[in-house]
Amino acid sequence: MSLLIHPIRLFLLAALVCWAAASIGGGWRRWVAPVATAGSVAVILALAIFAGWYIAAPTYYDWIEPSVPSVGWTWLRGGEMYPRPDSWLRYSHPYGPLTFLVQAAFLGTFGPSVAVSKIPGVLALILSLLCVYRACRRHASSAVALWLAAIFSGLCLWMRTTSFWDRPDPLIVLAVSAAVLVCEAAGLRLALAGTMLATAAVLDLRLTSVAILLPVFAVMWQRAGARRVVSVVAAGAVLSAALFLLPRIDLAGFVARNEQLSQHGISARMVLQNGKWCLWLIGLWGVVAVARSRAVSLVESAATALALLLAVVTGATPAGGVHHVLPIVPIVLWQVARARVLEIGDRSRFAVAVCAASGIMWAAVGASGVIAVAHEVRQRLDRRMASGLSEFVAAAGVSSVALGYGATAEPQFVMPELVFRGSPLVIDALTVIDTQAAGQPISEATLTAIRTCRVGAWLIPAGERPFSMKTVFQHTASREAFDESFRAAFMDAYTRAARVSGAFDLWTCRDRR
Repeated sequence: MSLLIHPIRLFLLAALVCWAAASIGGGWRRWVAPVATAGSVAVILALAIFAGWYIAAPTYYDWIEPSVPSVGWTWLRGGEMYPRPDSWLRYSHPYGPLTFLVQAAFLGTFGPSVAVSKIPGVLALILSLLCVYRACRRHASSAVALWLAAIFSGLCLWMRTTSFWDRPDPLIVLAVSAAVLVCEAAGLRLALAGTMLATAAVLDLRLTSVAILLPVFAVMWQRAGARRVVSVVAAGAVLSAALFLLPRIDLAGFVARNEQLSQHGISARMVLQNGKWCLWLIGLWGVVAVARSRAVSLVESAATALALLLAVVTGATPAGGVHHVLPIVPIVLWQVARARVLEIGDRSRFAVAVCAASGIMWAAVGASGVIAVAHEVRQRLDRRMASGLSEFVAAAGVSSVALGYGATAEPQFVMPELVFRGSPLVIDALTVIDTQAAGQPISEATLTAIRTCRVGAWLIPAGERPFSMKTVFQHTASREAFDESFRAAFMDAYTRAARVSGAFDLWTCRDRR
């Protein structure tokens, strides 16, 4: 069983079996195409069903997911998107403004709900798959393009909800996939404009991810010249900065938050983890090298290698992960299609073995990822932290009641429900943990707001000591997410008043009882 959930081991075994099958005379060609096509359709359908199920699930899988729509809705209703470090509000995240603006657009158009907050990510995944298929179809048969899209789908299954959650990753993948598609457009102006928009979009989603576009820049450099490419990238940077002209999107707050993130440093363990994950991708990329195709130039290959290296390193912060590498996959699949080594008449057993093994590997381990997500979501629903909360919110109103924490970060998953109903977004425990790991204590303005009861009441998990949770980072000086000064200020200013649901106690200001 461990073999089936370990991608690299399974990839090597599947590659060996597929290479042996491809060596059996010419008979293998009679069954490889229909079997691969049927398997590809099955994997893509499985991903679609999984994404649809996740939209219907009334909670989230990832701990940061509830924060993104909460910030988007808060901004739409007049709040700040990036409170500064000296602000009394503690909910700033390092993602670019486009992440939250997309959420605000969907929530404002279709109404605030957990399901609506998941739609942008799923829609981005669908469009990304279409872009990958179309970009590959320009250079390969429909069957091969479908196989490559299925490899991407299987990978997305294994990465659980990463490919369609509400964090910026699905939107980055879409921007890169669209750039891959448009950089070969017949009209040079369209290609340049598309590259500019993709650059702006990626910068407005996650600053460090713009390096993934290096292979696209290389293609455009060969097509339009270095001067035009530099101009397009510069124009994209200027366009991305324009979003900070919108009200309540503070550039200084955004920069300060990303500076805090940079202070985490790079984790050697995460570099190794990301690098191990990329071994299969390097093998897939090796198909292009074996083909010796002039369709992928040496400059583009070097740009791809550099982009992959930068993605591995920039995604190796303590809170990073392999999802930082996901956006480069459409580029590699596009290069495989351009090398034209997977057509049925081709005799490259290595190419067939590597690509077939990739599909088998991601389909198998993708199943384990789906099972893990379903199990975790089911457990979260069984805990029913939100049980009775809706009734309290409807009866009492929450304009002056904020969400607090106890011994864990579990309240994160009811944050959107409260914020959507008018509760102020004051503290996000994950922001506090992240800034503390960067050496930034809770601001004096926050402590003053607690001491003066700026928030009238708090919801704290029933029976738990307020704000007693531990940090998830091992390298911090203190294991407490909220330091003693914050907890003491809270206990001096507030007292437990009543049990308002099966999972929360209402803590009110002592001076207002």
